[in-house]
Amino acid sequence: MKPRLELVKNMTLSAWNAYAKYAWGDDVLLTYYRRPRLGRSFDNSGRSILASMSTLWIMELHEQFNQGRQWIEQQFNFTAIDNLMLVHHQVTRYMGGLLSCYALTGDWMFVEKAVAIAEQIEQAFNTSTGEWTKVNKVETKCTASIFYWSGIPYRTFNPSTNLTSEETSALSYFGGLYLEHTYLSVVSKNSKHQWIVARMRNNMKTAVKPSGLYQQAMDIGGQWRSTTSTLFELASHFYEDLLKSVLMTGGLSGEDFQLYRRAMEAVETMRLITRSHVDVFWARDYDLEKGTHERYMRYSGCYLGAMLMLGADVIERRHYLNTEEKRRAIEQAIRHREMAEALTETCYRESNRSQTGLGSAKFYPDGVEDGHFIYKEIENRRFNLRFAAHFLVFSRFLTCFHFSPELAQSYFVLWRTTGDPKYREYAWEMAQAIDRHCRTPNGGFAGLKNVNDTEEGFTNHQPELFLSGTLKYLFLTFSDTKLFPLDQWVFNSAGHPLPICGGHSTYPQSLCKVADFEYKPERKASFLSRQTNKDFKG
Repeated sequence: MKPRLELVKNMTLSAWNAYAKYAWGDDVLLTYYRRPRLGRSFDNSGRSILASMSTLWIMELHEQFNQGRQWIEQQFNFTAIDNLMLVHHQVTRYMGGLLSCYALTGDWMFVEKAVAIAEQIEQAFNTSTGEWTKVNKVETKCTASIFYWSGIPYRTFNPSTNLTSEETSALSYFGGLYLEHTYLSVVSKNSKHQWIVARMRNNMKTAVKPSGLYQQAMDIGGQWRSTTSTLFELASHFYEDLLKSVLMTGGLSGEDFQLYRRAMEAVETMRLITRSHVDVFWARDYDLEKGTHERYMRYSGCYLGAMLMLGADVIERRHYLNTEEKRRAIEQAIRHREMAEALTETCYRESNRSQTGLGSAKFYPDGVEDGHFIYKEIENRRFNLRFAAHFLVFSRFLTCFHFSPELAQSYFVLWRTTGDPKYREYAWEMAQAIDRHCRTPNGGFAGLKNVNDTEEGFTNHQPELFLSGTLKYLFLTFSDTKLFPLDQWVFNSAGHPLPICGGHSTYPQSLCKVADFEYKPERKASFLSRQTNKDFKG
């Protein structure tokens, strides 16, 4: 495996060195133009630096890691970023990257930077349900109007001006923030960070869910703003976070386990994951209002292999009160393992059928037509475009490749959990395809506009998720299984490793209880500031 590890490490160095040379301190590199992204730049945000740090450490690229650490310590100032950014990115990519660095190195500077971010973005979570109730205070003989915090954050937040924007947010964007706040509460010994997201999690628990399904968007008042239920990018991080919350707390988070299991039962019942008559599995959206399913799958759904496989182990190992419940759990775990492997196989096949061997953003598995599968054996597992035109929709949107790490993550997790060497081979094919088709003449990498026609050119920029997720998962797939074992580490939605309770010195068993508490909705008087916890006064 050494040549494979060396290739991935070489790719990482090429991506890092190009960024350091042409866009140092900015958010991302426009690879082809050899400059940072202008106009939409986050002005010295260093997003690619924070994204790369845990990957550099894992690959033992300590010179580059120290270069990044020095910039973070001396120049990274979160409150100087004068731009509206997704709250989800601020938590998972900035906070998550910093907390991962602390877990890996024990360097307290990273925690201080993470706490500063958490304190700043707390305002984005100060949202209410909008439901007011009259409450009598017997001891003071007065009446006060109160409301309940929803905990659903605004979609975007400006760290410099404290401006919030967009009251409706995707399920992924507000539901996938739990791991970072949980771990920050542990290391900073301040439970308020977890209380912030516990409010949100409680809201998700009590929300009305037609057919048991979560919808893909909600407003800050806790009301659904979409009739679509999805497993793709607008909801994926929520489902992952539910499961990984259970893993991170060492199984203590019982409510999260029940939420995850019920959600997956609804997914199975409503056939958001289905199989064809030729045993091909795929995932799809469901419109609750129309009662119809979409006929395509997105590349972002390729994370399901990793999630379902890890979830199957959790479901099987859980303690159950009676033998019948245990039997149902084992059956569910078996189904989830089957789905995990089959969905990953679907994603591999669809990637391998393109002219570059890389997966497109959206595809119709095996030529879905009118809700049915049309299965065709294609010579050499490659598409003849004239033939495939009947089965695939080719457009710039559908056929682009953006380095998303979902499939690389599934290869990594399925290799570690099943031991089947084919997942290492799949990962090797992916690494070679990226190196062959996405490496630019000027150094660094750029995505493809069309995975079936490289003549259409590059998407131009080098996304930070390539450094934080894709390259890391490929490297770990080829590494010794003792490196970052899955019973000691979880990986957040940006690919940053965080320790499991009791499995690492920065998250000892004695602190596991900090992450396991019930959230009780707060009541606040209308005339009180949102920043205070004082009681009512008559």
